[in-house]
Amino acid sequence: MKLRVVAETLHELRRHPDPIRYGLVAAFCTVRAQELTDDLTDLLLHVVHKMGVNAEKWVEQELLTDFKRVTGKTGLLFHLAEASLEHPKGQVDEVIYPVVGEQTLRDLVKEYHASGRSY
Repeated sequence: MKLRVVAETLHELRRHPDPIRYGLVAAFCTVRAQELTDDLTDLLLHVVHKMGVNAEKWVEQELLTDFKRVTGKTGLLFHLAEASLEHPKGQVDEVIYPVVGEQTLRDLVKEYHASGRSY
C-alpha cells in the first residue's frame, strides 16, 4: 500500500474515490509512523551504545594510568627477592628498603588492590 501511494502523484491520488483515497492515505500514514518510530528507536540505541563505548574507553584509560604508575615491576620484584634471599635474617629497613624503597612497595600494593592478580 505504501509503495502504491508513494508511486502515485498527488493528482493521481485525488482521482481515486474518497473511500479508496482515505484508505490509502491512512495506510501510508500508519506505515510511515511505524518507520519513524523504528528509526528513532535505532537512533536512540546507537546513541546509548556510543555512550557505553565512550564510558568503557574512559574507564580503561583510568585503569591503565593506575597500572602504569609503577614502572619496571618485574625488575623491582626481582631485586626485592634477591636482596631478601641474600640477607634472610636482615631487617626490612636495612635490606629491602634500600633496594626498592618503601613508597614503591606501597604503590605496588595499591596497584595490586586496584587491578587484581593479572594485568
